[in-house]
Amino acid sequence: MSDRSAPIWPAEYGGEPGWWQRVRSAFEDNETTLDLFECQIGPEGGKALVERGLPKLPQLTTLNLGADDYSKRNRIGPKGATALATQGLPHVTQLTSLDIGYNNIGPEGAKTLATQGLPHVTQLTSLDIGYNDIGPEGATALATRGLPHATQLTSLNLGENSIGPEGATALATQGLPHVTQLTSLDLYNNRIGDEGATALATQGLPHVTQLTSLNLECSDIGIEGATALATRGLPKVTQLTSFDLNNNHIGDEGATALATQGLPHVTQLTSLDIGYNDIGPEGATALATDGLPHVTQLTSLDLGENDIGSEGAKALATQGLPHVTQLTSLDLGYNDIGPEGATALAKKLSENILPSLTDFYAVNLRDHLKAMQLPRRLHRSYNAAILRFLRERGRSGARKQRPPQQSAATTVGLPDLTTATPLWWTNVQEECRTYGGRRLHLDRQGLTDADVDVLVEHALMHLPNLESLNLSFNDISNDGAWALFNRGIGRCQKLQELRLTGNPRISDGAGERVAEVLLATPHPTLRTVEGFDLRSGADVLGLPRHLARMKQGEAWRANSAILSFLRGLKVGHRRSQETLSQPSTDTVAAIRTRAAGTHQQKGTVQKGTLSTEP
Repeated sequence: MSDRSAPIWPAEYGGEPGWWQRVRSAFEDNETTLDLFECQIGPEGGKALVERGLPKLPQLTTLNLGADDYSKRNRIGPKGATALATQGLPHVTQLTSLDIGYNNIGPEGAKTLATQGLPHVTQLTSLDIGYNDIGPEGATALATRGLPHATQLTSLNLGENSIGPEGATALATQGLPHVTQLTSLDLYNNRIGDEGATALATQGLPHVTQLTSLNLECSDIGIEGATALATRGLPKVTQLTSFDLNNNHIGDEGATALATQGLPHVTQLTSLDIGYNDIGPEGATALATDGLPHVTQLTSLDLGENDIGSEGAKALATQGLPHVTQLTSLDLGYNDIGPEGATALAKKLSENILPSLTDFYAVNLRDHLKAMQLPRRLHRSYNAAILRFLRERGRSGARKQRPPQQSAATTVGLPDLTTATPLWWTNVQEECRTYGGRRLHLDRQGLTDADVDVLVEHALMHLPNLESLNLSFNDISNDGAWALFNRGIGRCQKLQELRLTGNPRISDGAGERVAEVLLATPHPTLRTVEGFDLRSGADVLGLPRHLARMKQGEAWRANSAILSFLRGLKVGHRRSQETLSQPSTDTVAAIRTRAAGTHQQKGTVQKGTLSTEP
């Protein structure tokens, strides 16, 4: 009869550590996972685990002794690895996942694990031995004596182990042929060189055709190794979705080989990292023209810390990026792309060619708002916020494609523009859909006087029910403000507020020109005007002294009072809304005389109308 007593911590090792409670819980609850990640169990803890713990846990399928933080590693060392292999693993034969990363097991520990441990866990599908400095000797033992027993393996991590070309060659020629179901292979920072990369490409990868992830970062691979991978390796792993070659030195020639002969075979790729590889304009251009068009499912692209220059950046912007529309992360940082390259990238992004992009490293987009035709309010925004703005604007633009009978914009009668559609027009349509033509807020859109003309001729004349118009923080001048009053808002007979605050090119001089229009045709409902001071047109309007001398700094309040005053006069000829123009000299003179006379006599203003007493 088997002993079903709970695992007991050896008294000779001192007080029971906190992590031992996890061992007892796994026993008491018959759990299949024992997670001792970053528990700092040490050599003695490792020995206690294999002698007192694992023999009580035959049901285990997952054992995690790994770490990410160097200071919290378990440090079982070569002796702990040997104990695990000889005394522990024979008791957990159902194990499918084993993580002993960051434990400094060394070549001796790796050899014992390969020869005496892995033969007992033949159902293993995931094995992580990363960060253990097993060297070429340990890698060779693993390839020749261990992997032949782990034929169901789908994930293998040997990163940061200094296996070198010799270990990589042994793995490729004697190890990988036994693990044909492998989908993930991590050889990060092993300095395998061109020799190891070539062996992997020609003799290893042909056996692991189901591979989806390959990490060769920091592997000392040059042109020869990159070319071998591109021409002999990648064509064998057509299901690859993630390929990491960061921090090698493949150069333009290697990048070109990858683009022209490698990427066309891995069309399911979603992540490509070739940063820090001495790639120049030639390699970047090859990637843009011959590589990216084949990997249209790409979501992450890292080309950072190369030397692609402005030419490479422009090639990527115009010929490469339009093919990878599902991209969410793009790193082109530290590439000396210059102003031309930065502008080319910024302009292309403003066209929303990458509608899912959330992370962009290379250019501060806020420095290119004018080129991107984006609102000035984004001038302090980080790239993430600007990209979010582009995505939201893109979604708004997509909604305008709905059938006409479902569009509120059609209800208010907005026409399609016959000229090139400006970016801000999407927001006009969205506002009309949302508010039924009663509100139009286009603040911080970078609008100019030319845009105001488009707005007047193609929007305002179709919005008779408009109540609120906000054009704040744009680039409108006095001419644009005058155009709004002279040809635009007269068609919006229900308008109550017009906001032009934050347009630096509008001065109080606009007040005099606008005053002439308002004097001839007072707006029947307008009560709020912001952005300039109508008191600058006091002489034209013949304002009463109390209005002309209202407190400085409260232009909006003075404007409201003046608009009320003008409505109260009820003079001047209201012209046809289709043919609004400046008032005649005779009309203005007559109104001035009338206005001046009223406040030279004893008079009172009641309910918005001016009456005089004899």
